Amino acid sequence: LGPDLRVGAANATARALMGWTDPEEEIGLPALGFVLPEDIPRLTDAILRSRRALPGYIAVEASLLTATATWWRAELRVAPLLDEDNVLGGFLITAPATASHSRGVSALRVISEASAQNNGEDLLLALVKHLAQAMGTRYALVASLQGSPPTAMTTLASWVDGAPGPTLTYPLAGTPCARLTGQEVCHIPERVQSLFPRDSLLRELAVEGYLGAAIADFKQQPIGVLAVLDDRPLYRQQDLFTVLRVCAARAGAEIERRLESRKQGQLLRQLTEMTRVAGWIYDAEQDHLAFVGDSLR
Repeated sequence: LGPDLRVGAANATARALMGWTDPEEEIGLPALGFVLPEDIPRLTDAILRSRRALPGYIAVEASLLTATATWWRAELRVAPLLDEDNVLGGFLITAPATASHSRGVSALRVISEASAQNNGEDLLLALVKHLAQAMGTRYALVASLQGSPPTAMTTLASWVDGAPGPTLTYPLAGTPCARLTGQEVCHIPERVQSLFPRDSLLRELAVEGYLGAAIADFKQQPIGVLAVLDDRPLYRQQDLFTVLRVCAARAGAEIERRLESRKQGQLLRQLTEMTRVAGWIYDAEQDHLAFVGDSLR
């Protein structure tokens, strides 16, 4: 890296890992753009401390977003590049050969696969399907909160043992999802049933571990929950929290799109009734043109 923390050069292994096909493609790219957001402060600190590591390097564990859109966990070694006058020319970033690939769960991959295969009303179902498959869990769900303040939630899509699950509405109190109305992520790796004895659904599904993220609207008000559950302990690395948060943000955008679409349809019908003027509604997802009103048929 140069002193500005942009890529100055990369060897063949680094280019293959990051998916750079042109030897000059990476030149000038910001290095921190490839790092998991939670790891940026620690990596930045390691870079600053490396300037005093003479001779030697500073080691820091971090995740890189690779060409296959997966987080690759590795120990990165940061060493300063100094000229003969001891002037800083940049930084050398290396990783030992023993560095290992992470579990391969990526929010980008989950969202892209869900969006590529489905759209409209199927997007949330595709999202929970690919999320459960990527994380290796038996269950995944996205639910909307009901009431203000919320007292219940209704599943908009769920994935249960490799197939779409039923639509359910059940009380929010006494469930792990209730914690998400006041925090961004809730992780209960094991014994979730004993912690929430009032949640009958946890008993029915024999849930042992829970990982959930709050879904917020554009005003950052909670409108739903995205969660994965399993009948085994659900221990995951910290970087998977980011996967869930990003997928929750995508689910929130889809929920708001649906709400806005319904509002626009209701408004158009109301205006048509008030003015007694004929009109048409075009549904782009279904490629369907619907006639509204009778006066100009």
